[in-house]
This record gives sequence, C-alpha cells and structure tokens, in this order.
Amino acid sequence: MNRQTVIPNRLLHPVEEAAELLGIGRTAVYGLIKSQALDSTMLAGRRLIPYTSLVDYVASLLSAERTDLEQSAGLDSA
Repeated sequence: MNRQTVIPNRLLHPVEEAAELLGIGRTAVYGLIKSQALDSTMLAGRRLIPYTSLVDYVASLLSAERTDLEQSAGLDSA
C-alpha cells in the first residue's frame, strides 16, 4: 500500500486507513467488521469505518486489558 498521510479527525476512514491507524492489516480490519467489533458503512461503493468506532474499539481493548490485570492481581471487586 502506498503510505499516505492518515487524517485522524476525518469522520469516516477507508479500511486501509483504519488498518494503519490501528496498526493492523486490512484483513484484520475486515475480520473486526465481520465480528461487529467495528462499525462500518458503505458510501459511494466504498467500505468506511467511523472514527468514533475506531476510538470505541481501542477503549474496549484497554478496558478489557485493565479488567484482566485487576483479576489476575486479585483486585476485582467480587
């Protein structure tokens, strides 16, 4: 892929840009779309991912990691 400048404040990103922002490959992004971990929409024949969906996905990863760390350290509130 030709490396282009990714504009993070754009509302919708094509799969290639979403992959670059997340640091993963296009196939992985399509997998996240299929598993409904990322929202997407079609516009003018292109699959686009909302920037907010990327932010929400990363937040969910961080939250899950934090929960795992707390549970492994015995800090869960159970």
